[in-house]
Amino acid sequence: MVPRLTGYTYRQAYHYLRKDFSPPIPITSPPMRGQDLTLLQINPLWQHGESCADCGKCCRKMDCPLQERETGQCQAYDSFFWRYFNCGRYPSSQAEIDRYECPKWVMRT
Repeated sequence: MVPRLTGYTYRQAYHYLRKDFSPPIPITSPPMRGQDLTLLQINPLWQHGESCADCGKCCRKMDCPLQERETGQCQAYDSFFWRYFNCGRYPSSQAEIDRYECPKWVMRT
């Protein structure tokens, strides 16, 4: 996992320095342990309750270095990384739901 995480970090830093990537979350944002349920709700067609089950589409699409390749399980679930970065906040917009083809979440109307 360490080589994947190191490579991922270098790629993000490279794109950030080239100005073709900007972090979607301000560095001063507080940690979050879950989605903002005032904006989102679980899709009525989702059959796995509150769990993401074995979906992992968002992690696979961004080639997350913290997703175990063999099992698809998150190695960072509810960790410092998960709470401070995108994982604990995802999704925060319809654009993110669409980008990662997330079947679990829908925006509240």
